[in-house]
This record gives sequence, structure tokens and C-alpha cells, in this order.
Amino acid sequence: MKKKKKNMTFNSKEFDVAISNEGIRIFEIVLAFFVILFIVFAIMYIFKIGRVTKGNLYVFAVLSGIVLLFILQFKTWKLSVKENKVSVNGIYRRKVTFTFEQIDKIVVGKKNELKVYVSGKKITTIDWLCVHYDEFIEIAKYYKCNIIGSVE
Repeated sequence: MKKKKKNMTFNSKEFDVAISNEGIRIFEIVLAFFVILFIVFAIMYIFKIGRVTKGNLYVFAVLSGIVLLFILQFKTWKLSVKENKVSVNGIYRRKVTFTFEQIDKIVVGKKNELKVYVSGKKITTIDWLCVHYDEFIEIAKYYKCNIIGSVE
């Protein structure tokens, strides 16, 4: 069964490109696993069961912190499209706003990720698993952005 293409009206098109909830859920499961292991090792350390050291606790605390930072990044990263304006929000950078006319090029990578360049500088990378990935490509083609590579 073939997918039907939506007839889009680009003059009033508004959507957000964001990481899918399924992708975030994987990291939440990993975080829960590390936290549970930390608690188990903490109990074993407190009651002197086995050979648990402070190092074990540090490792799982650090791993939990790293995964938590990934989750925060994934939940806060968003690319918003309103008509011809694009805004990129993230946890590590301030908000960047530009128009489709300002995009120098969009490079399609080996894994179908889109690298968006404005004024010769890479602004963001959009993974093919993001919600509204296809809509972003369609609207970029509508505004005749220079797309280097092929999207499969």
C-alpha cells in the first residue's frame, strides 16, 4: 500500500520537528536501570554485602547523570517552523531564528540526517527519526533550498 502525499499549504504551515517520544523513552528506561542499580549497590554498600565500593556508586551516579543530560537535551531540542521562519531551541545553545531563504544548504548524511547550514555555519542536525522530518524536507523543497544528497 502506497502512502498518499498530503497536499500542503505552505503559506500557513506551522509544525515542530522534535525527537519522537519512543526515542526518549529508550533513554528513560536506561536511566531507570542505572538508578535501580545505584540503589541496589547503595544498599549493598551500606549493609556491607559483597565487595561493593564507593567506586561502584560513583560509576552509576555518573552514568545516571549523563543519561539524564541526554534526556533533557532530547526533550528541550525543537525546531519550529512558522510559515517561512525556522527557530531552533536547545538546552546548550540560545534560540536561533532564520528563514528558509537564509539557508545556504541542507546536507543529507549517510543515515539520512539533515545538516542545516545558514551563513556557512552548521545550525542543527535533524535525525530522520524526528517527528515531522518529511514535512521539513517538503517545505525546504518548496522554498527551493539547496539540498545536497538524496533523501530515501
